[in-house]
Amino acid sequence: MANSLASRGVLPEEESYAVREAQQAARWISNQIHEQGLKPRAFMVLSRKRSRLGAMHSALQALGIPSEQPEKLELNQIAAVQDVIALLDALVSPRHNLSLARALKSPLFRWPDADLVALADMVRQARSAVQAGQDRGLELSWWDALQHLAGSHGGLASARRARLVDTAARLMRYKAWVDSLPPHDALSAIYEEGQVLARFAEVAAPAQRASVVAALRDVLLQSLVQEGGRFLTAYRLVRLLKSEGAMASVVQKNDAVRLLTVHGAKGLEADTVLLLDTDGGSPVAESMGVLIDWPGEAPRPQCFVFLARETRPPVCAEDLLSSEQQARALEEINALYVALTRAEHRLVVSSFTPHRRGEKASWWERLQPLGEPLETPGDAMAHGFDAGDAFEMHMLPPLLMAPEVSPLKGESQAAELVVEDDLRTRLGLAMHRLLQWHPSETGFEWGQAHVLAVAREHALSAAQAQEALTMARHVVGGEGAWAWDASQLAWRGNEVDMVWEGVGSRLDRLVQTVDGVWWVIDFKSHLAPESQPAYLTQIRQYGQAVGHEQRGAVVRLAFINALGQWREVGFK
Repeated sequence: MANSLASRGVLPEEESYAVREAQQAARWISNQIHEQGLKPRAFMVLSRKRSRLGAMHSALQALGIPSEQPEKLELNQIAAVQDVIALLDALVSPRHNLSLARALKSPLFRWPDADLVALADMVRQARSAVQAGQDRGLELSWWDALQHLAGSHGGLASARRARLVDTAARLMRYKAWVDSLPPHDALSAIYEEGQVLARFAEVAAPAQRASVVAALRDVLLQSLVQEGGRFLTAYRLVRLLKSEGAMASVVQKNDAVRLLTVHGAKGLEADTVLLLDTDGGSPVAESMGVLIDWPGEAPRPQCFVFLARETRPPVCAEDLLSSEQQARALEEINALYVALTRAEHRLVVSSFTPHRRGEKASWWERLQPLGEPLETPGDAMAHGFDAGDAFEMHMLPPLLMAPEVSPLKGESQAAELVVEDDLRTRLGLAMHRLLQWHPSETGFEWGQAHVLAVAREHALSAAQAQEALTMARHVVGGEGAWAWDASQLAWRGNEVDMVWEGVGSRLDRLVQTVDGVWWVIDFKSHLAPESQPAYLTQIRQYGQAVGHEQRGAVVRLAFINALGQWREVGFK
């Protein structure tokens, strides 16, 4: 250890000392990384309590600094997993309002705070109305209110109504799966339909994406390993995930800050070791404990005492208690020795002023006179990674297997296979997928990753995938290009879920112009979709659903074909 540095923060009482200390320590590490050119792997953070490491992990994550806890973490301690558990809890028990609120706020649905507050107000008003009309204390749940509002014609803003209708429809689909399928199958369907891995990876800090995705996949794994997945119910899975025991997979990082307890760091070293919580004050005297005097060579204990309070021991136990306290003090010194010897070059000691001073010198009091004081680090948020950095979700391509055909006797061995979904259908699906990824902002252009993705998903060759891309470009750049111009739109959405006469549907694109007109837009690879009765019936049903939700508004219908040609149709 070449030198020792010390830093103390004086913190306001209204904030959590542990969280603020972790934030201060994380800022110092961030400054060292970005100003001194050090690597995250050069740092090891040690604490006597595991809970401090959780706060440190969150603080580093907020700054975009990769970190890992080599000591395995409980699966239910990970925020993304807690969000998924909340969704399952709400699907199994729809009256659990808090779980539903957490799921709505999470990346699964991305509800803003304003919409959550508005829904809470609506629930409160509905309860008051029901109680006044029926004179009984009916507790209306958020789930009931959400489904009721999705089918009503209340005066909601268009964006809020679209979000509410989409959420209600998705929740009903998810609940149907949970009620009818094994937990693993239901979860798999939710993960695929809701793009769960991608949604959480998108909002996670770049350094934490692999860990978040691994934890979410661990949830799927738990639905198989618990009771072999044979007799497991969704309700029991929720209880098992909430309980302790399920451990998250450790994702090894080549360059990350290591977060360890002092005990778990034995045998490990790092260039710089940062110690947290080194001035915790004197420990509280134990109560309702046991003192045992049992020398190793003795066949039985020489003294066994039930001790109500260490502050007032009986006379016969005073010497034994004194020996116990000396052993604890020695153990504390030994732990400090372990912590100090983990540092190859530099030791950084962090603390906050304790509420009370202990009788014996704390780690801080022992080390602070030997160190050099550090200034409190400033804001390091500017050094963090850009959360909007592009990333690729690595997924296995779909397994495409042609059916085995045994030629009849006497026929040629070169039997032709009949594929159900022909090339034209797969090209149309690929075009739709590319259009789903197109935002309303100008300047967007699909990249090679998009082309490769649709090629894998729909079993297309490179040339065929390029053809699908050309079709998608015609759609957004042709006669209907205005439907992607944000300056002309008051509201817009891709893949909008609607429910009409009990049947769910999904609109390719729904926009409202600044003059209040709603346009239902359907993309078709067919060059003359307006001539196809099935297409006309479908788009008119979409229009009826929109007209039902937007009473009094003007609703118009149009196809855009693969050449980018605009084809408006009427309701009749």
